[in-house]
This record gives sequence, structure tokens and C-alpha cells, in this order.
Amino acid sequence: ASLREDYEDRVRENTILFLTKSPVLNNTLFDHGIHSSWIDCSSCHPSIFREELNEAIKMKDMASGRFCGRCHGRVSFTFADCLRCHNYPKDRPAGEALVRPAE
Repeated sequence: ASLREDYEDRVRENTILFLTKSPVLNNTLFDHGIHSSWIDCSSCHPSIFREELNEAIKMKDMASGRFCGRCHGRVSFTFADCLRCHNYPKDRPAGEALVRPAE
């Protein structure tokens, strides 16, 4: 996984449910496991995302390269298909996911 001797392979297996205020879009379930199996935590934390779930994350910010938009639309899939991320029905319980309220 790395040429560095001090490298520690870490995969975080939790999920975060991002609630949306949009009446037409579903919520978004973010899977840390998928992301942390490809990139190191320090790729996103704390420079792109703080550890706390209190940031107002908006699509307009992502479109300008902030938050998820740092990679998505550049080195990963684009925002062209809204349902690729907004795929978690609003009436479905969060289960064990951490919940990020809509702002």
C-alpha cells in the first residue's frame, strides 16, 4: 500500500447520513469505508473536512471545488448524475449512520 515504513493502513467503516432540505432529492449516505480504502484520512481531514459534523456543506460550494468537489468532478465522477449520491430515501431510518442535519 505504501513505500513508507511508517505507513499505517487505516479503513474507517462508518457512514454519515447527510440530510437535504430539497423536496425533490433524497438524502446522501457517505461511506467512509469506500473512501478510506482508496485514500488516507489526511487527504481530507482536517484540510477539507473538520472532524465535527457541523459544517454547512452546499452543492454550490462543491461545484466550486470545496468539500466533496475537491475530488468529484476532477479526479472522480462528476455531479452530473444527482442520484448517484442522493440515493438514500428520506423516509428510511438512519440506522447506525452518523446524521448531519440539513442547513
